[in-house]
Amino acid sequence: MRDEHLRDQYLESKKFPTAILNIENIVKVKGEERKTLPKLENGKSGYVDAEGLLKLHGVEKRVIMK
Repeated sequence: MRDEHLRDQYLESKKFPTAILNIENIVKVKGEERKTLPKLENGKSGYVDAEGLLKLHGVEKRVIMK
């Protein structure tokens, strides 16, 4: 019921079927306390703090994801 309300009443997912997140900057790699960020490697997972632009429900907003 919660998911249905979120999709239909708040996000209006039929009217706005896509959400886009463009990550523009990696701020911090979790567990790394160095001043320069290490290179992220293809195929390996990790946790990062990132800045970017979120387009959702017809609105664009700058966000920081932690």
